Amino acid sequence: MNAPTDSEDFTVIAKDVVAAGYCINPGLKGYLEARGFSLRDFIRNGLPAQTFRSFNDAHSDRVLTKARERLNG
Repeated sequence: MNAPTDSEDFTVIAKDVVAAGYCINPGLKGYLEARGFSLRDFIRNGLPAQTFRSFNDAHSDRVLTKARERLNG
């Protein structure tokens, strides 16, 4: 069962990035590295939605939307 996203406390995963229309490598790799995050760690563990929200740009907003859609069915 998926956790509701009302609290905005959920994990963004690679599937959400792809669903948003972005490539993993080199796109996401460079995007994350520029912000001090490892692609390998993201692939293994995801990142909290709050972290993606802190990026405060249209790309992260689009990924968050896809993550919410995945979780809310």
